Amino acid sequence: MESDKITYKYSKGTCFFYSCFLLWIVYMLSTSLSNSSPNNNGGIIFFCGFSSIPIVFLIFITIRYTIPAIRGKVAFEINQQGVIDYARNFIIEWADISDFRMGENKGDATLYFYFKLSNGIEDFKITRLRWVKGDYLEIYGIIEANLEERGPLKS
Repeated sequence: MESDKITYKYSKGTCFFYSCFLLWIVYMLSTSLSNSSPNNNGGIIFFCGFSSIPIVFLIFITIRYTIPAIRGKVAFEINQQGVIDYARNFIIEWADISDFRMGENKGDATLYFYFKLSNGIEDFKITRLRWVKGDYLEIYGIIEANLEERGPLKS
């Protein structure tokens, strides 16, 4: 059963790039804050509030993506039951997928998994392959081949 699954790890390069970029923004904001006038309390309070936004994103990206990338964790898995996206915390089974599409934007790919809910309403899940180390066309091809192997998609 182990050989029946294909795993893709987190992209360390992407994780480090985003972490370093946000760290650079925090550094630039902090140096601007240290060079500001000590008598401008309103500006300092506004500036601290504004600079907390990249700090929160930095913490989020570090915990959610960079630490798992350093540990060599799996970000995306294709197996006999379906697709597991560990980065976005969702599992979708092959039988549930009614349509599957891919969108490309600026060197990044987004996979759209469409499925029907129990009440008949169609919904979808999105996964971005930005954090996944691997060729997105290969991932798309593997998923598409699995869906074709299982028969026609439900409409």
